[in-house]
Amino acid sequence: MKHGQQRVLLVEDDEAVRKVIRRILESASFEVEEARDGAEALKRWAPTKFALVITDLDMPSMSGQELVLTLLSIDRTVRFLIITGRPQSFPEGWACLAKPFLAKELLEIVRGLTC
Repeated sequence: MKHGQQRVLLVEDDEAVRKVIRRILESASFEVEEARDGAEALKRWAPTKFALVITDLDMPSMSGQELVLTLLSIDRTVRFLIITGRPQSFPEGWACLAKPFLAKELLEIVRGLTC
């Protein structure tokens, strides 16, 4: 990891979507670690390791919402962004981005959450 580079845990079951998001984030100098679902993300989770968790909502074995709730039960300071194609209401303070989205929108939210 380069000095000052922030790490993001990207949790998405669709490989094509993961690749697109990864490219967007890496082009903005974020370091990205990937997980295919919530269960894999929990194995990789360490509060001091990641500045942000970006997660899809609908995934096998553990949904993005279940992942966020589990991480918040471990560490109330975790920052996260839920990306979903299924509009719904979330608790206040939850950062969400609807699919499809523009790279500019994603980076604006990610920068706001990691500053």
